[in-house]
Amino acid sequence: MHVVGNWGERIFDDDDAANFSYQLDDLSEEDRSACLKSALEMVVSKGHRFDGRDGVYAVAAAALVARELEGGDDFKSVICGPSNPIPPPTRELIEIAERAVLVFLDERSSTDWWFGHDLDDRSFRSMLNQLRTVLSGGLSGNPAALW
Repeated sequence: MHVVGNWGERIFDDDDAANFSYQLDDLSEEDRSACLKSALEMVVSKGHRFDGRDGVYAVAAAALVARELEGGDDFKSVICGPSNPIPPPTRELIEIAERAVLVFLDERSSTDWWFGHDLDDRSFRSMLNQLRTVLSGGLSGNPAALW
């Protein structure tokens, strides 16, 4: 099943994720960080009981945090993303992003359920593991291009 607005399996290959990243341009630098934190905390606080859009926003927020870190170049999109810079993430924001990614990687999570469409689960989980590696301070290596 293909849902209108989703054209691929990468983080910003979804209208909601792309729009989330673009809306950051309308915010002050301080509010951009707060928006990322809010999207991540929504998933962390609800555990496995969040709706699909919250999941999309949290994965996008985690990717926007990760792309500012060493090894995060794989999460920079030439097509989607805010035009204005994201402030350097704080340790707290990085830790919340990593916790959100762990929620998605948990076996109880169902990517089809929260994103509402079929995904190549191995590819998506591989991307999530890569995201977690960057957020936890590891280097990204050079997996198949994510963008």
